Amino acid sequence: MKFFKFSFIVFCFAGIFISLLYLVLSKQSDNLNKELITEEHVTLEAIAVVPLETYHPIIDRMPFEKAPPVVAPLPLLPPPIPTPPPLVRAIHIQAVFKNTEGRTAVVYSNRFFNPVKYIYLEVGETKDDILLVEADILAQTATLMKGDKAITLKVGE
Repeated sequence: MKFFKFSFIVFCFAGIFISLLYLVLSKQSDNLNKELITEEHVTLEAIAVVPLETYHPIIDRMPFEKAPPVVAPLPLLPPPIPTPPPLVRAIHIQAVFKNTEGRTAVVYSNRFFNPVKYIYLEVGETKDDILLVEADILAQTATLMKGDKAITLKVGE
């Protein structure tokens, strides 16, 4: 029974001692934190940025991975030549003239068809969904329209 009384007293004193020690240390750490936060201890040196030269030995050793390879830039390609719309590639003006009645007319070849189809049109007429809008005898040009697209072509081109 003596042993139990003695151990109980030791544990009580140990608990009291640890509690007091904790209180003392926590107050000291609070005071220490308050001292560190005050403006007196914050200096520009503490906030100063470290120059990059400091890290060159580490960078030179490349501890993480090798630098990416340097790739030569691709040569610039010439701009693509714009392809003319299908109507321009298919139609060739053969002649621009005045017919016997004095109206301006055009003969053109349509290469959409096989064999090639030659079509006679007067200004304002439509065949195969192609309208002859205007024709100029002196300039040897004709303006044709298919749908909402109009093109001006010259004889022989």
